[in-house]
Amino acid sequence: MQTIYILIVLISSISLATACIKAHLNPVPGFVCTDVVFGNETQQVCICPPRYLGANCDCVQADQTATFLMSFCLGPLAVDRFYLGYTGVGVVKLLFSMIISIIIAVIKCCVKGDGRPTFATQVAVIVICILSFGPTVWWLTDWILILRGELPDADGDPLYNAMYLP
Repeated sequence: MQTIYILIVLISSISLATACIKAHLNPVPGFVCTDVVFGNETQQVCICPPRYLGANCDCVQADQTATFLMSFCLGPLAVDRFYLGYTGVGVVKLLFSMIISIIIAVIKCCVKGDGRPTFATQVAVIVICILSFGPTVWWLTDWILILRGELPDADGDPLYNAMYLP
């Protein structure tokens, strides 16, 4: 019971973060604003340095490499989804992984054999393989989406790729 409580506290503290990570830099280095004339109107246009977003360059993009490493190491715990601001999807992924793990543990504990393959042990192995397939596919799909740059953060902003040089 205490483990579930700790898990709920952890999820709620992670979910309080938004996809936009506030930079808390005043002013942001490289933040340049200029007045641009559009017809009879003058508007201020700001150019943010790499990795900064927002009207005042006050948001830092989520890092693609960090997101991939989180997904690779802690994917079944949905840390990557929480980092990107997808709290609902993260909770579903975490619960899905936990439920499948519990079912697999129950099957392994309940099916005991004397060393000879029985029908029950063969069925248990098949069920375990089928149940393990779902979270594994979700995990690999996240890797592909992150590496291809097709998984934006919850605000719809692309992940920052330090390896890409325009």
